[in-house]
Amino acid sequence: MKQITQLIATGANTYGNCIEFGAGGDSFTTTIQAQIEKTCAAIQADAKLANGFNIVGLSQGNAVARGVIEQCDTARVYNFVSLGGPHEGTSSLPQCPSGPICALVDSFLRLGVYSGVAQNHIAPANYFKDPSEIDTYLKSCTWLPYINNEQPTALNATYKAKLADVNELTLVKFLADTVLSPPDTEWFGFWSDASRKAITPMNQTAGYASDAIGLKTLNEKGAIKFVAQPGQHLNIDKALLDNTVIPAMRNSF
Repeated sequence: MKQITQLIATGANTYGNCIEFGAGGDSFTTTIQAQIEKTCAAIQADAKLANGFNIVGLSQGNAVARGVIEQCDTARVYNFVSLGGPHEGTSSLPQCPSGPICALVDSFLRLGVYSGVAQNHIAPANYFKDPSEIDTYLKSCTWLPYINNEQPTALNATYKAKLADVNELTLVKFLADTVLSPPDTEWFGFWSDASRKAITPMNQTAGYASDAIGLKTLNEKGAIKFVAQPGQHLNIDKALLDNTVIPAMRNSF
């Protein structure tokens, strides 16, 4: 990730910072909200980001990026490039790397992905969305229903205002992705129902219709760019960086 950061920074002739607060399994066993708070603290401590900045997120890092944009008291985010982000959730948990941490994760999951233990200790559980248990998801998932303004009793106008304020939102979907289910979540789409046979695209979702987080506002002013990238999850090549990511860094004002 540091190498990708350097390639982007060099190509866009700008400063780049790869924010890291842990290592190994920390990103799996620290809640998304805790990761957001630590990331925002790191941004606030970096004087070079004080006048605004761009964000490039990779996979789960896009959940953290969304939190930075919508929740944190930082300088303005100009452009957001999402590479394989679980924006509408995922109906299958990404595989944990092997080792003792993953053994602990597995034991927590046996209690149920929406259990308090799983929600408090497994980051992907915070954006797990089972299309056959939407009521349970809305009631017990502790992060995604809130950041997406899906909770009618907890709507946050600030989330909408801040995401709608970015210059451009670039959404990259990896066409052969088997890590996130469905891959369409990377374009803010999701399964239409529990059968998991059809997809509801972003512009047909209830959240889009109500402009819950500003996606309709962004789309109607031509500020959302949908990019289809061949290959598996995070198949990032130089062409993707040169033709999509680096150009997005230049619209900063």
